[in-house]
This record gives sequence, C-alpha cells and structure tokens, in this order.
Amino acid sequence: MLAALGMLFVASMWLYILLRLHFFGRISDVQIHMPYLTWLSTIVLLSGSLTIHRAVVAITREKLQTCLKFLYITCGIAVLFLAVQSPCMAIILGEHEAIGAQSAAGKGPGEFAPVSAYGLVFVLILVHALHVVGGIVALGVVTHRARAGKYDHENYTGIQFAARYWHFLDVVWLAMFTMFLVLG
Repeated sequence: MLAALGMLFVASMWLYILLRLHFFGRISDVQIHMPYLTWLSTIVLLSGSLTIHRAVVAITREKLQTCLKFLYITCGIAVLFLAVQSPCMAIILGEHEAIGAQSAAGKGPGEFAPVSAYGLVFVLILVHALHVVGGIVALGVVTHRARAGKYDHENYTGIQFAARYWHFLDVVWLAMFTMFLVLG
C-alpha cells in the first residue's frame, strides 16, 4: 500500500516539477509563497512521528498504558495538523483564484490563460491531508484495539503499521514542502 501511495505522490510531484519548468508551457510564472502556517504544520506533523514512535517503544516494553497515552497524543496531533492545514489550504486556494481571474481577464476569446501553480499545490496538499484523515481512522482502530488489550510486546503489528504509515506521511510532506519551497 505504501508503495502505491508513494507512486501516486511521486507522479504528482513530477507533474508539478514539469509544470514549474514550463515543460507543457501553460503555467504562470507567479512565484509560490507558502503560508507561514505550513511551517507550523510541518513541526506538528513531525511531532506526531515522535509520539507514535514512543507508542511503539512503549508496547515493545509491555507498557500498554504508556502506549495508549502516546496513541491518544498522536491522534490529537493528527487532528491539530489538519486544523493548521485548513487555513493554509484556504490561503493557497484564494491565491489560485485571484491569479486565475487576473490571468483570464487579459485573454481574448479562444485563448487559454496560464494555469496557476497554486491550484496544483492546493490539490497536492489536499491529497496529503486526506491521507492524514485516513491515518486518523487507522490510529482510531489501533487505539481501540490497544484499549481492548489486543497488543502486547510480542503482537503489536497494528501499532507498527500505523507508525510506518505516519512516517511515510512525514516523508511525503517533507518532500512536497521542500519542492514547493525550492521551485516556488
């Protein structure tokens, strides 16, 4: 599953790179400016990796209550990430609409306005956020199973898979965010 999701994000990022390098010739030259809140959301997302890692370590040491505490914290962090990302996406979508309206105003009938890179940035961030929502669902299932005593130091694959998924989301976000900053 992670390999398939990885291919989705890599293909999407390649599309963004090709558009920014004018490979298709129809993207605006407007410099992308990431909202300052994206830096905060990056810190929030990375802190979630730390807490879910602590949950895995706790369960391997047979400390179920500590594991549960870190699973709850990770769920809260995931929700906080989405709460911070929402205004970021609204700002990016607003920039996309403003640039689109400005570009379309100067075009005649039958001419195409350049595509705003903000639109693709918005879509990529939205897809990532939707995967975080999926991660919250998985964390909920894992937390419920942990509360039911389904995990111990020998059997904790659900927690381990949730941690791998969260780390994957971190890597994807860091790659996308760096790409947006570099190619902006």
